[in-house]
Amino acid sequence: VSNSNDFVYDSTGIEISLDAEIPLKLSANNLILIDSSEILIDSTSQDEVRKITGGFLIAYAENWYPFSFGSQFYLLDENFVVIDSLFTKPQLISSGIPIGGEVLEPTTSILHAPISGSKIDNLYRTKYIESKLRINSYSQDKIQVYGNYFIDISVVGDFQYLISIN
Repeated sequence: VSNSNDFVYDSTGIEISLDAEIPLKLSANNLILIDSSEILIDSTSQDEVRKITGGFLIAYAENWYPFSFGSQFYLLDENFVVIDSLFTKPQLISSGIPIGGEVLEPTTSILHAPISGSKIDNLYRTKYIESKLRINSYSQDKIQVYGNYFIDISVVGDFQYLISIN
């Protein structure tokens, strides 16, 4: 049909486009995922940050996965050595609830981390934050995981701030 142009020879390449959906089903207890992110505070901001006297860091987590996460965040120095942890004990990010076998809307969890004087001092020394998430399934049954599932975590500061009036 193609005038003998439909052969593959060892001196030529072959190009294939593949669009595949690979199913993933799992049940997990105490599966740990760890990632780190760099924290950059410029010198101007550092002067302002030093005026914080207390308050809270608040993490808003939207979880599309059908399993919960035990979460802890560690403050690391420039050598990736743990200085402190954000929470006194791991916090729970609740699982998305599957309806008909699929999570259609995320579950939102709000985590509060009190910021005291010693924690503020450790924040000044922090160069990286390590996120440690411990996965626990809500069921022993294997759960279908879809490609559109994700977890989105936003962190907001609610601080007490020292102001000088001249």
